[in-house]
Amino acid sequence: MAGANKNFISVEQYLTLLTENHRRIYSYIFNLVGNFDDTDDIMQETTLVMWRKHYQFEQGTDFLAWATTVAHYQVLSYRQKRKRDKDFIFSEKTLHNLQVVSRAASGNVEDRLNALEICLKKLDDNDRNLIQMRYRQEISVKEIAYSMKRTVQSIYIKIGRIQGSLLRCVQRSLEEI
Repeated sequence: MAGANKNFISVEQYLTLLTENHRRIYSYIFNLVGNFDDTDDIMQETTLVMWRKHYQFEQGTDFLAWATTVAHYQVLSYRQKRKRDKDFIFSEKTLHNLQVVSRAASGNVEDRLNALEICLKKLDDNDRNLIQMRYRQEISVKEIAYSMKRTVQSIYIKIGRIQGSLLRCVQRSLEEI
């Protein structure tokens, strides 16, 4: 049995690592999906998968990298389930870019959040309001389009451009740290 091998962690060690890294894993998932309810669901599923496979994690390797890999596959699974949901706006390319940024900065969640806040402040008022409506207030794209007297497609395109801009800004900010 794998548990008998001294290279594998005990249940107690696993739980300690999970507890220590829970916030970072959650932040990683949130960065990929941008919605607290979905993040909660994906985090729960990720935790279950990690528990089922905890004996596969080898002591001395990077727990956070392993956990975010599991989380990444859970996000992909979530995306498959939500493929037809019109409110889901991350393209595969954007998801990949967010994953790269999240992994690169996973050691310090505070740095990522600070960089994002700084980048949000750099946006013009209209762009910042659009992002706040969509992600902080969780207003659907359809409702935003209606209130702004624009097409749903134009709102999706605008949000995608803003996301790209924020992603590049966060990447630059993290590279400077």
